[in-house]
Amino acid sequence: MNGGLRAAVRVSRRPLSQGTFMPLTMPQLLREMHRLRRHIRELGEEIELAPKVLKAHEQKVTKRQDALREAQEAIKKLKSQVAQKELDLKTTGQQLKKYEKQQNEAANKKEYDALQSEITHTQELRQKQEEEALAAMMEVDERTAKLPEFEAQLQQAKDELKGYQQEMDERIKRLKNEMAGAQKELGEAEAQIPALLRPAIDRMVKAFGPDAFASVKERTCQQCYTSITEQHHNELRAGRFVTCKNCARGLYLVE
Repeated sequence: MNGGLRAAVRVSRRPLSQGTFMPLTMPQLLREMHRLRRHIRELGEEIELAPKVLKAHEQKVTKRQDALREAQEAIKKLKSQVAQKELDLKTTGQQLKKYEKQQNEAANKKEYDALQSEITHTQELRQKQEEEALAAMMEVDERTAKLPEFEAQLQQAKDELKGYQQEMDERIKRLKNEMAGAQKELGEAEAQIPALLRPAIDRMVKAFGPDAFASVKERTCQQCYTSITEQHHNELRAGRFVTCKNCARGLYLVE
């Protein structure tokens, strides 16, 4: 198997109870290196994700601020429309009184009927203006009643942002400390690799990164799901270094 890479069944020692040690086989060492490399990758992904989550919280605050500002601007615009409608209504009322006075002073029936037509038209216009003004005022009241909801949503977003900022600083610090610890453990594990196997393992890591190694379950590589030979399975059980013939990962047994 693997040419001249049959060496190193016992490459390190694992502490047991009462100060004794148990030999660590090459597949066991690969399993530990696999675990540590994946763990370091996951920690790195969490660290990289934190600023993105922070940005999402900041965008949420901005969105809530925009929503509140738009709601306030809409109310301001409606109030302006209400004021204009009230002014138009007042002007129409004055015009109606003018027509009514002129009608009372009409010199003949023709003039009287013409003014009556103007009065009728102005009354209809005033009614329409009253309805529009009332609708606008009701909309102002409805929108104003909803402002506290927009304000509460904004405050909630701000609180969530502040809380995440505090949590993120502490979390990143913890993750970096945890990563440093895992990297130290990985360095200690890699230092135990026999010189004969180092070039092959370095090539695997360079090619596949944290997934340079794969577990074997029921004689199947869990990376590419290809069956290994009975001979390779026995060599793994004997603690020897074995690679998958299909995906070229270093293999270890699932215990």
